Amino acid sequence: MGTGRERYLPVPRRDSRPREVYTLWPPGQLTNQEMIMRIQRVGLAATLLLGVATAAWSQEGDWGYEGDVGPENWASLDPAYAVCDSGKNQSPVDIDVRTNVVDAKLPAIHFNYTMLTPQRIINTGLDVEVEMRSGGEIELDGKTFALKRFVFHGPSETMINGESFPMEIEFIHEDDQGEVAIVSMLLSPGAPHPTVDKLFMSLPPEAGLEAELPSWVLQDLEKEWDEDKYFRYNGSLTTPPCSEGVSWIVLRTPVTVSKPQVDALAAVLGHPNNRPVQPINARRVMK
Repeated sequence: MGTGRERYLPVPRRDSRPREVYTLWPPGQLTNQEMIMRIQRVGLAATLLLGVATAAWSQEGDWGYEGDVGPENWASLDPAYAVCDSGKNQSPVDIDVRTNVVDAKLPAIHFNYTMLTPQRIINTGLDVEVEMRSGGEIELDGKTFALKRFVFHGPSETMINGESFPMEIEFIHEDDQGEVAIVSMLLSPGAPHPTVDKLFMSLPPEAGLEAELPSWVLQDLEKEWDEDKYFRYNGSLTTPPCSEGVSWIVLRTPVTVSKPQVDALAAVLGHPNNRPVQPINARRVMK
């Protein structure tokens, strides 16, 4: 059996060329007001650089979110992406609580996120993602899935009762057999999200840049999980090759994100990075 890494990573990745390391702030030396000002400056810098940086970077990959390389054309871009169109268990989905959710009395999921050690935050041009060095596990179906990375999407890919959210964070886990489990955290308008605040202090303003992260930026993340309130369904990766057989866990209680945080992500990427919802077909969503 293979490692399953080909299912975990979108291929080919747009950030395949060497990336520059971008340093925005010295860890632990900013006040709250300084953090807010840094976020605003990141958004401004990204806006100024957007025309050149995004255009140049868009030539590096063979899929994207707009135009001829957008989601509706993924399957035709490469034979390896055929399941993006032919698959019957594709993600994301619109979870209709009124008609398609079964109360299966799902057991609580055990989140072990107390020793998270991030490695870096990367602007790939397609998304903003945080790669993990170590730490972060969930227990699911008697298996242990290790957190590999998490990705920011704006607006959300997952919908609830036809409603989209300003942002979604997808936490991508993998077990030792290469099976993938994705935990989705939806973010609704409201107060600033403290972990997003810390991460966006190092948000690289150009595609192809990355920044090293100190371990303390994720120290409060374990407080976010409501372990027994979630939706679960069988789905896929939301980026090519759209591989199926992915266990999706969607947390039922959204957390909040502020408009400046949403604007910072939008300014850096310059485009929405959400795949449209896919047909639910014969699947049922459990809670």
